[in-house]
Amino acid sequence: MVVDQFVLNGFRRCGLGLDHGRRDNERHGILLTRAGQEVLIDVYE
Repeated sequence: MVVDQFVLNGFRRCGLGLDHGRRDNERHGILLTRAGQEVLIDVYE
Protein backbone atom coordinates (compact mmCIF):
# COMPACT_ATOMS: atom_id res chain seq x y z
CA MET A 1 0.00 0.00 0.00
CA VAL A 2 2.85 2.39 0.71
CA VAL A 3 4.25 1.98 -2.80
CA ASP A 4 0.81 2.55 -4.34
CA GLN A 5 0.43 5.82 -2.44
CA PHE A 6 3.95 6.83 -3.39
CA VAL A 7 3.25 6.33 -7.12
CA LEU A 8 -0.14 8.03 -6.92
CA ASN A 9 1.51 11.06 -5.32
CA GLY A 10 3.89 11.10 -8.28
CA PHE A 11 0.92 11.35 -10.63
CA ARG A 12 -0.85 13.98 -8.57
CA ARG A 13 1.98 16.29 -7.60
CA CYS A 14 4.96 15.81 -9.86
CA GLY A 15 3.61 15.15 -13.31
CA LEU A 16 4.31 11.43 -13.55
CA GLY A 17 2.53 10.38 -16.71
CA LEU A 18 2.00 7.60 -19.20
CA ASP A 19 5.14 8.58 -21.10
CA HIS A 20 7.22 7.75 -18.00
CA GLY A 21 6.63 4.03 -18.33
CA ARG A 22 6.85 1.25 -20.86
CA ARG A 23 5.19 -2.14 -21.06
CA ASP A 24 7.43 -5.20 -20.69
CA ASN A 25 5.66 -8.34 -21.84
CA GLU A 26 8.47 -10.64 -20.67
CA ARG A 27 8.13 -9.41 -17.09
CA HIS A 28 4.35 -8.84 -17.26
CA GLY A 29 4.39 -5.31 -15.99
CA ILE A 30 5.21 -1.67 -16.53
CA LEU A 31 8.78 -0.42 -16.18
CA LEU A 32 9.71 3.19 -15.50
CA THR A 33 11.85 5.11 -17.94
CA ARG A 34 14.81 7.11 -16.64
CA ALA A 35 12.60 10.24 -16.58
CA GLY A 36 9.94 8.35 -14.59
CA GLN A 37 12.55 7.22 -12.08
CA GLU A 38 13.69 10.81 -11.63
CA VAL A 39 10.13 11.95 -10.95
CA LEU A 40 9.68 9.31 -8.24
CA ILE A 41 13.02 10.22 -6.69
CA ASP A 42 11.80 13.82 -6.49
CA VAL A 43 8.59 12.61 -4.79
CA TYR A 44 10.63 10.59 -2.31
CA GLU A 45 12.97 13.44 -1.46
